Amino acid sequence: MIGAMEARMQVRVRRDQGAEDEALGRIMYDAIHHGPSHYSAAERQAWLPAPNSGDGWRARLSAQQVWVAHDGTGPVGFMTLDEDYIDLAFVAAGWQGRVFSRLFLPGSKRRLRDIGGFGPTPV
Repeated sequence: MIGAMEARMQVRVRRDQGAEDEALGRIMYDAIHHGPSHYSAAERQAWLPAPNSGDGWRARLSAQQVWVAHDGTGPVGFMTLDEDYIDLAFVAAGWQGRVFSRLFLPGSKRRLRDIGGFGPTPV
């Protein structure tokens, strides 16, 4: 049975169109700086001092397949697939620990299986 949270959340696969790129950059920043972390504030600041934005960020997203989770008001998380591996997977801090992974993982596992990439990540 689908819970109320799952009923409000939608995940769609899209090729990057640019409209949500800035929001996805803010989600990544929020997840790193405001979500639970094993890293110190200084380490998180060194990792991502400001939200990703601009041409470089748009180019990175447009080169990948992007899954975006929406809560009805806008994006709350995303995952990217770069050919045969998951490159980015971030959920806004306020949404962490909810239904997000159950919505994303079935589709990403299917896609990875289809291209033969589901298994240990090559080093």
